[in-house]
Amino acid sequence: MEYDIRGTTMQTVDVWLTERESVFTESGGMCWMSSNIAMSTNARGGLLKGLGRMMSGESFFLTTYACEQGKGMVTFACEFPGKILPIELADGQSIICQKDAFMAAESSVELSMHFRKRLGTGFFGGEGVILQKLTGPG
Repeated sequence: MEYDIRGTTMQTVDVWLTERESVFTESGGMCWMSSNIAMSTNARGGLLKGLGRMMSGESFFLTTYACEQGKGMVTFACEFPGKILPIELADGQSIICQKDAFMAAESSVELSMHFRKRLGTGFFGGEGVILQKLTGPG
C-alpha cells in the first residue's frame, strides 16, 4: 500500500491499493475513489464495538475500501484544518488518539474506544480511540 499526502491547510491523502488490499475508515471519510475500488459498510468488530464507538461520539459503522483488480486509489480528507500524520504501528503496538483524530487504517489494525475516566464521560464528549496493529499487512 502506498499513500501520498497533499495540501497544506486542508490536506488530503491518496491511498493506492493493489488487488485485494483494503483500508477502513469511519463513514463519510472518503472524498473520491477509482472505479475498481469496492466499498462496504458494516459495524466492524460486531455490535458491542459499534455501540462503544457510538457512545464515544464516533461512527457506529465503518467503511472498508478494497481494490478489486489492478491498482486503485481512494482519497480521504480531514474534517477540519490541520496536518495528516502517517503513523506506522509495529505488530502488537497501539496508540491512543483524541476524538475525531482517526482517518483511515489498513485492515490489520483494530479500532476500539478508550475511556480515561468513568463510563458516563463517553456520553458528553468521547475520550478517544485506540489503534492497535494485530498482524502484518493484510
